This record gives sequence, C-alpha cells and structure tokens, in this order.
Amino acid sequence: MMVQEGGRSRGNARAWELSPRRFLSGSQVTALRACARGRAESRRWGKRSAVVEWSVLEIAFETGLRVSEIAALQCGDLELNADGGNLLVRRGKGGKSRTVMFGKTHAKSLAQYLDWKLRRGELVEDRAPLLPSGRTGRPLTSRALQKMFARVAKAAGVEGHSIHHLRHTYATFLLRASGGNLRLVQKQLGHSAVTVTQVYADVMQDETMKAVSRLYEGGE
Repeated sequence: MMVQEGGRSRGNARAWELSPRRFLSGSQVTALRACARGRAESRRWGKRSAVVEWSVLEIAFETGLRVSEIAALQCGDLELNADGGNLLVRRGKGGKSRTVMFGKTHAKSLAQYLDWKLRRGELVEDRAPLLPSGRTGRPLTSRALQKMFARVAKAAGVEGHSIHHLRHTYATFLLRASGGNLRLVQKQLGHSAVTVTQVYADVMQDETMKAVSRLYEGGE
C-alpha cells in the first residue's frame, strides 16, 4: 500500500510506504523501555536527564504523538484518573487540536513523573512545560528529544531507528490491539483522512491471512 504523506497525491511527488524499518518489533519495544526505565531508576530518580528521557519515550510509546507535539506539552494538558487518562494536543499538524487517550499504566507513570518534578521544585502549574530544559526551563526542542532517543537506543542496542519511528510503532500496535479499527487509530494519531492511516493496515497482512483462512471454520 502506497500513499502520499498527507493523504493526497501531488504530481510526481514520491509516495511513501511503511516498511519494517520504520517501526520497532515487540522485542525492541521491550528492550528500549526497560533500558530507559533502568537508567531513570539507577540513581533512585536522582539523575534528571535519565528521568526525562524515560518520560519522553513513555509518552511516545503510549500516545503516538509527533515529536513536535511532545515538545509542546504543558502540565495542564494532562488529565489523569484511576482508569487511565488523556492529554490535549493543542496545536497538532495543520494547527488542529485533539484529545489522545491512554491507559492506566501510563497514567501512573505520568503521575510518578509529575510527583518527581514537584519534589525537585520544578513548576507543575497548568502552563508550565511538561518537559523543560534543565538549563533554561523552556520546553525541550524536537532536536533535543531526538538526541535523547538516540542515547537510550544506543544503550539498549536498538539500532537504525529514530524517535519518529515510535509514532509508527504505536500506530501498528494500536491497530492490532483494536482488531484493525482504522478510525480509532486515525483519531488517536490526528490524521485528517483515513487514507493516510491505511498504510498501517499493511503490517497486519499475517493476521489477515490467518483470519481469512479460518473464515468459515466451525460453521454448520
């Protein structure tokens, strides 16, 4: 399946396709998350850079946000509760806002992170950056987030990926978990058209083949 980024063909512009090189396998996800968590906890949550790295990766894995959207998050954009939570993307692609839902495990991780910030004396008021620079207090840049990912990926032995691949990874895993619900994935990712989201369906070819092979099994 090939589709032009943004969902429209533009003359002879090269279309893109989702190849296995653009998303992580289950084992790579496990290795990367375990490494980030281990680095954050190695000094009992004392080393700031490692804690922020872990939080950045968890947000990317659990929400599928674009790198620029992660960088722009404010503390007040989060809504946490016992069953999970959601966050507000105030200015997504094309200036559009959306609400992204996540589960209770991630809500617990974010609550941990906010508590850690509070204990360090960092601002957690609504308009405070969720991921501020330790030097300037201003929101971390997309470039800084990319460098953080690169450090953790190298330590975890996960080569050949960028932080943007975590968005693709989120989308493919969410599509599987939802039983192929493209509309759900489209809403979470903030795609303007489901034709853009359709590229992720190709990674489910194995599941599709198994499903069609069992299509009438057990029928009378």
